[in-house]
Amino acid sequence: MFKVPYELNYIKADEVLNHKLHESRVMGVYFDSNFSLLHTISEDKFYKAYNISKNEEVCKIQLGQAGLTYLKIDEDFKRAFISSRNGNVYVLDIFRV
Repeated sequence: MFKVPYELNYIKADEVLNHKLHESRVMGVYFDSNFSLLHTISEDKFYKAYNISKNEEVCKIQLGQAGLTYLKIDEDFKRAFISSRNGNVYVLDIFRV
């Protein structure tokens, strides 16, 4: 993951994270700047939360037996809505992550 600063007119990128978070294609990404948490889902069936500041994985949950396809975050209620290839929708309380 790279940070591309506005102040430098987007012409320079600084590497922030050099870590492979998933084994398959990433299908959804959300960054919570208040807690420096990167939330991701993937076709590898996992939801993960990664603390960018501390460079550590804080949550890893396998959701079902099908790849995950979509991630939508409700910022007001701190919930993640995640859909899978087999039609399931999972709701996670991300405030507890």
